[in-house]
Amino acid sequence: MSHNHLSSHYYAENNIDHARRKGFKIIMTTSLSSDVPVGYFSWAEYDIMAPMRPKTEDPIAAAFISNCGARNFRLQALSMLEKMDVKIGSYGSCHKNLGGNVNKVETLRRYKFSLAFENSNEKDYVTEKFFQSLAAGAVPVVIGAPNIQDFAPSNDSILHIKSLDDIPLIAQKMKYLASNPENFNYLLRWKYEGPSDSFNALVDMAAVNSSCRLCIHIATMIHQKEESNPHFRNRSCKCQSSKGTIYHLYVRERGRFKMES
Repeated sequence: MSHNHLSSHYYAENNIDHARRKGFKIIMTTSLSSDVPVGYFSWAEYDIMAPMRPKTEDPIAAAFISNCGARNFRLQALSMLEKMDVKIGSYGSCHKNLGGNVNKVETLRRYKFSLAFENSNEKDYVTEKFFQSLAAGAVPVVIGAPNIQDFAPSNDSILHIKSLDDIPLIAQKMKYLASNPENFNYLLRWKYEGPSDSFNALVDMAAVNSSCRLCIHIATMIHQKEESNPHFRNRSCKCQSSKGTIYHLYVRERGRFKMES
């Protein structure tokens, strides 16, 4: 079994095709295509629907970036945003301009934007940087997973920098939104209206501990093997009674392994 939270850009075993070729039967990674997807962290750590707080900081965006050797363009993006007059409060060791040991989520609550810049751009690789931003009510400005919109609570809740070419437009949007409260609040309306069904599905999946989901996956594999035997295939799917024809539907409740008729 292969189980790891790291990006495959740093840890090749986390590439699903590579892991299959190596002979792993069950794969648990951050990829939603894994046998058992494992989020980067426990969603239970944060109250995603926490109420908003006043945006009191003069810089419009906050950054917490400590790995200055990331395998993408995030540090160049940070420099370009600063050169385009986007005021950034930087607490990490990279481009640091504010000090002190602060609580990250509580600090983010005071900012309009959070620079949720990952250390690699890989599908489904979304870390606490993104979800802490959502919990804090700071609009995430994302460098990372190309499919980050799949993790967004609504269609218009994030800003995505796909390449350095996007920086001028994103900088312009950030400054415009920061000075237009009505337009800015539109990006956070999901806090009041509730997030999308797809976002709730991700939260629901992560609500079940990954060890439990591994057990469910293994139990499902055992069931599939059992269901291929002749005895199972020949079982009665319907029968006659005084009330007419009764059909048997075999179901299993989430978290339970036994099929019930």
